Amino acid sequence: MMVRSMEMKLMAARQQAQGLVARGAWAEVRALWLRELAGMPDSGDIMVELSYVESHAGGYRKALEWAERASGHLPVTEEGRLGLIRRLHTFNLSSALHATAQGFLTDRGASPTVLAECGRCLSLAGDFAMARRCIDAAIQHGQASEAISLLHAQLLVQEGASQEAEDIFEGLLARNPANAQAWWLLARLKSHTAERNHIARILSALQVAGDDPHRAALLARALHKEADDVGDRALAWSALELMCRAKRRVEHYDPSEERRLLQRLLDFPLDAISAAADQGAVPIFIVGMHRSGTTLLEQMLAASPQLSALGELSDFPAALRYAADCHARDIVDVNVLDRLIERRQVDVGSIYLGKVAWRLEGVRFFTDKQPGNYRVLGLICRALPQARVLHMVRHPLEVCFSNLREIFNGINAFSYDQATLADHYLAYRKLMAHWHRMFPGRILDVNYSDLVADPEGSLRRVSAFCGMQYVPEMADPRNSRRKAVATASTVQVRQRVIDQRVPKWKAYEPHLQPLMNALREGGCALVP
Repeated sequence: MMVRSMEMKLMAARQQAQGLVARGAWAEVRALWLRELAGMPDSGDIMVELSYVESHAGGYRKALEWAERASGHLPVTEEGRLGLIRRLHTFNLSSALHATAQGFLTDRGASPTVLAECGRCLSLAGDFAMARRCIDAAIQHGQASEAISLLHAQLLVQEGASQEAEDIFEGLLARNPANAQAWWLLARLKSHTAERNHIARILSALQVAGDDPHRAALLARALHKEADDVGDRALAWSALELMCRAKRRVEHYDPSEERRLLQRLLDFPLDAISAAADQGAVPIFIVGMHRSGTTLLEQMLAASPQLSALGELSDFPAALRYAADCHARDIVDVNVLDRLIERRQVDVGSIYLGKVAWRLEGVRFFTDKQPGNYRVLGLICRALPQARVLHMVRHPLEVCFSNLREIFNGINAFSYDQATLADHYLAYRKLMAHWHRMFPGRILDVNYSDLVADPEGSLRRVSAFCGMQYVPEMADPRNSRRKAVATASTVQVRQRVIDQRVPKWKAYEPHLQPLMNALREGGCALVP
């Protein structure tokens, strides 16, 4: 009865708050929720609402603190529970998210929707074991909806259970042949042949996709993958063009913003960042362009008993936001950099180490494989003197074409046009040259072609640079001690290292002249 009364009060307060928000009266919204909190001081629902209010006001730390408080007082309404999960994910409060998920797992009243959202956010945070528990519980608590089944299958792919995942995708497509996400994920699972492929079925799904660019992009990517597998380059290229057109309709990209950020990074006064005390743990940052081989390198290093492979973390960008006390788009933006300069001598390194501490497994070394951290490498080197940095370097055309043909979720909006892709690559190259000049000897370039041609030699060099002992198991990614991988390379990195003699872009060279010309004009040597 008490819970029901609380739910009614919260519903009335939310309706009142919505009216105030519609008028833009955010100060009144804050006052409303603070009054409600005075009457219900343990209400996690209200704390979540206050977190959203502070975010709107630009107060990153205050918003984060309300989210943290809410995690100690689980909301009673489904709206509040979903809000809490998303808030904890927004602020990269992965330890609190883990504990919150545990609370929902022991709460018989937790709905499949709440458990599934826990699973989704935990997977994004790299907490795969807990994500799997939440998704399994969601399926046990209710019917396996299309969305929950997709999440379940994605986790199976990340764990290497491709056949189980394929069965789920095929079941979903039997019920809904136009399920674009299922087609996209299914196409990535294996190489297809002229005898065994889904091209005709994907073409049929495209016929009913209509004017929805999200569905069209996913279906076109699936079609490109399978057509490329079977050697139909004309169909594969037309599908890739369709995918890129669809993505450009939904992704905002402003080249002037990219240029402004690049210049601000080049000019950033690194003495604004203080050096953290050595706390024993040695972070190994693996950076580079997406699709440059960062996942492969981490998977090979993960064979070492000295190291914990943590995957794509967002902890350093989150530490920057906390230090700057402002939200940011992507890894970093101009606002964060400006606020860091204003605050001076911020100890980003200690904030970062505090955020990752719960993940460490008693080993000295750990990897943080967030490719986009290349943007803030100077800040990393300054904040964490003990850190090692491995920079994956891949042939310009190979890495650019691999970006062009990939669908990214909310990042890399530059990658769907050859001109903006080339501009981004050249900016990346310029920034990496700058970090090398600023921190000579702190960054080891690891050439992708060397890594696949001579895995042992490359891993011996990497191990020596990091201060680790080389073990022979490192030369084969199949020896990885890491159980789950959640990147676009999740299937490939479970196979032996393959030295591909003919690069993938070669078959599409006539179509890639705008990209090639722009790279040459920017000073890139495109000879193999």
